[in-house]
Amino acid sequence: MVKPLTGVVVSNKMMKSVVVVVERLFRHKRMPKIMRARKRYMVRGGDVFPPSLEDSARGDE
Repeated sequence: MVKPLTGVVVSNKMMKSVVVVVERLFRHKRMPKIMRARKRYMVRGGDVFPPSLEDSARGDE
């Protein structure tokens, strides 16, 4: 099953693609604290108008 990811558009400098940052929270294995991890994905945007900055984007993992 494919897990949908939701992130924030951080760069739209390319013609048809955007860079989206997806953030996830997870519990550390040894230390009793919650960690935050971010990953950048290059996503194919709209063919006519790419999304603007700070827009929410959704995709599949």
